[in-house]
Amino acid sequence: MHDHQGDEQLFSVFEQIGADLQKVREINFYFCFPSEAHAMQAQSMLVARKVESIVNISKVPFWKKLFKKPAFSVLATRHMALDKPLMKKITSLFQQIATQCSGSYDGWEACMIGDSLNMGNVE
Repeated sequence: MHDHQGDEQLFSVFEQIGADLQKVREINFYFCFPSEAHAMQAQSMLVARKVESIVNISKVPFWKKLFKKPAFSVLATRHMALDKPLMKKITSLFQQIATQCSGSYDGWEACMIGDSLNMGNVE
């Protein structure tokens, strides 16, 4: 069972503001991993599924390095329409990948630049 609460919240906001869900747009998906090796493993799994992705290391200030280890993030990007059933399938798949690689899937965002949106309707 996978958590789709974030998907539901985003789609609710998109519907409230009148976003065109059929428009192809850039969608970014976020992952976090405890090591570079885990992040690279996840990235290879994404690449095998033809998902463009990059690995980043979070910068930890020198004085925090005694208390906090660096985290590695993976940013995956796809250009697609916001199809609700497909987004739920992607969320389930990405949660599986994150779990298999000892990390977490932090959700997604969709680029709305250039859209005519009604922000007054957001609850």
